[in-house]
Order: sequence, then C-alpha cells, then structure tokens
Amino acid sequence: MDYPKAETIINKGAAAAQAKQQILGPYSMNDAAWSEYLQARTARKQTDVPVPQFVKVEGTDPSTAKQHGRISCLAGGQADRHAKLDKLLTRLTGLGKFDWAGYQIASRDGRTGWSSRCTRKIMRRPICNLDLRWTVRRVATSALPSGAADVQDKAGYRSEWRTDLLFGNTYGIASELYRH
Repeated sequence: MDYPKAETIINKGAAAAQAKQQILGPYSMNDAAWSEYLQARTARKQTDVPVPQFVKVEGTDPSTAKQHGRISCLAGGQADRHAKLDKLLTRLTGLGKFDWAGYQIASRDGRTGWSSRCTRKIMRRPICNLDLRWTVRRVATSALPSGAADVQDKAGYRSEWRTDLLFGNTYGIASELYRH
C-alpha cells in the first residue's frame, strides 16, 4: 500500500525472481509452446450446451424441491435455457435459505440433463434473539430483557413466523405470519 515506494518494491521482486531462475527454468515455455498449450486448453472447453432432457434438484428437502418444479419446465427446450436456469438459481439463493445453488451437465439412463444442487444455510433453522432494551428516564436507567423468535417454512414453503416479546416498562407480545 506504499505507492511512492512502488519502483523499489518492483525491483526487489524482479531481483528475487532472477535469484530463483534456476529453480523456475524447467517450468518456462517459449512462445510457440505457450501458444500450443493455449490452443489445446481452448479445444477442451465445452462450448455447446446440450438441450436438457431432465432437470434434477438435489441438496434440499422434497417440499423445497417440489416448489422449485418450475426449474423442471426448462427440460426439453432450447439450449439457451441455461441463462434462465442461472437466473432462477440466483433468485433461489437470494431468498436467504441457501448459501449456494448451481448446476452441472449430467447423464441418466442415456439421457443428458442438468443436475441442480443447493447448499442450505447452516443457521437457517429457528432463530431466537435475546437482547436488552435500555430505558433512560430522569430518575433511573434500566436494562430490560426482550426477545424475538423467527421460524421459517412452518406454514408452507417461503413462510415466516416471527414473534416478539417485551418485558419491563413496556410489556407486549407481537406475532405475525407471512406466507408467500
């Protein structure tokens, strides 16, 4: 991060590389060999995406997989449907229930398709937060307990049930259920 000393630092790096030249020498390539390597690497890349004959969702519970049945509608269509699948998987991770969602080309019973895999968030289960709420008055200051519980998917897929409890100067309980 010391930009004024950049030239000095670059020179030290170049000198260190020169000192290791004998060790690094066997790994060097001339321009023709490097070009040949790049062509071979490019030739191995799979550029055509096969039309999926099936789409399988893995790594999640059956109810969530069933709700994402719209992914299955991508089977049997044009090969450019991978962009739609990318968008659906991005939206799936945006729900906050999964750390990662992706897919790969798979074969099953002589058919080619997509295998979609989701990785659930570890901390997704019911969440309970306890905290202290500070009340400041002219006479005294007090810290009173309060809490919140958040449970997901109990009333159906993408549902959320949140309950808040308050104690002390303000007593209360509030509960709400959200269903998509």
